Amino acid sequence: MNDEEPRQLPTAFFVEALTLAATVLGGAKDGKELLDSLGSRIDPAKPLRYAVQTCELRDGHILIRVQIRNSGEHGVHVQSLATEETLKTGILEVRDVTGRDAEVGFKMSADSDTTLLSDRLFLAPRVARLLEIRLQAFDERRLRSTPHGKLIVGYVVSGVARSNLRDELEFAFPTRTSLLS
Repeated sequence: MNDEEPRQLPTAFFVEALTLAATVLGGAKDGKELLDSLGSRIDPAKPLRYAVQTCELRDGHILIRVQIRNSGEHGVHVQSLATEETLKTGILEVRDVTGRDAEVGFKMSADSDTTLLSDRLFLAPRVARLLEIRLQAFDERRLRSTPHGKLIVGYVVSGVARSNLRDELEFAFPTRTSLLS
């Protein structure tokens, strides 16, 4: 595997490109007006967007790198991470690798496989974090039959008067042959 990280363009580049395109096409008086209208269409109770960057076996564990972005107007506190019930594997470690490679505080719940974040992961409006999540590896039979799974993200949105908000985040391995060769 290539150890080089893919080069990521800053978010500001994409915002500027979208603003320029909107202005050139004349679809809005101002590119910022277009961005504001897009932002207002985001459900306040579902502001998180996810991008799974990698999913691989490494050192006998499953390693998932996922970017979590708060696209909403309110702050979001990520409170828990869990694996789907049928996955039957636990989360071993969660690290914030956005730039500081810091372990996100967590502890396993005594009554389930839910990882409760002891230091809630806070996402300010329009902010993204890159997390590295390490899971126990699936057994070989599970890898052959179903090389994918789901993470359950539990969170609270500061400006939404509802609790127990959650999203399911799917991940998959690229190919079965590369996993077990």
